[in-house]
Amino acid sequence: MHKILGAAAGLFGEPVQCAATAKPEIVLAAIAEAYDKRHKLNKPNRVACINIKRPQNIGQLYLDDPLRYLPETFLVAAGLASAEPDSAPESNWSEEPTADDVEQEPDPGPQPDSSIGVPIGPGKPTPAEAWKAVIGQLQFDMPKAAFDTWVRPSRLVRFEGNRFVIYASTLGVQWLESRLLSTVTRLLIGICNQSVAVVFTDVCAQTSRSDT
Repeated sequence: MHKILGAAAGLFGEPVQCAATAKPEIVLAAIAEAYDKRHKLNKPNRVACINIKRPQNIGQLYLDDPLRYLPETFLVAAGLASAEPDSAPESNWSEEPTADDVEQEPDPGPQPDSSIGVPIGPGKPTPAEAWKAVIGQLQFDMPKAAFDTWVRPSRLVRFEGNRFVIYASTLGVQWLESRLLSTVTRLLIGICNQSVAVVFTDVCAQTSRSDT
């Protein structure tokens, strides 16, 4: 249940609260319906909370097959599916690369250290698992061209205190900072269920930028 609620927080950007006695199948159905109808709802996480308490309000199709209405990234973060980064579909993300965006040269960059494989806390994911879930969500939300150019080449290199340190090229740092910093931070806070910061770093320039 902890993983499901953590994944839901990443999905909505806000926690979904429920009693410890709530049935997982009801929780999943309520989350699925709120996510499927998120564009019509002001606070989908709150609707999910209400429907968990009142399961009679949940549509039968969501009770029958809740996983059908949830994105792959949620299923992975909740431990209900294995990650398949290349299978996520594209969606209508509003920001396309600008005319100033250029194709980046391959850059080996720094190698990840052991800190990304240590769980953030009891019952919580490792930084690597949390970052993988974020990458999957971004791939689901963004156009393929923008994702492949700017997000795919970036990678988590270490976890310091509460900071995710993400390597990218010089142009990548600039693009990610201006367009995705707050989104990535919000997703990671939801997945990790705690306050975290994100730092994009360019090894060549030895600079970093963060959202704290």
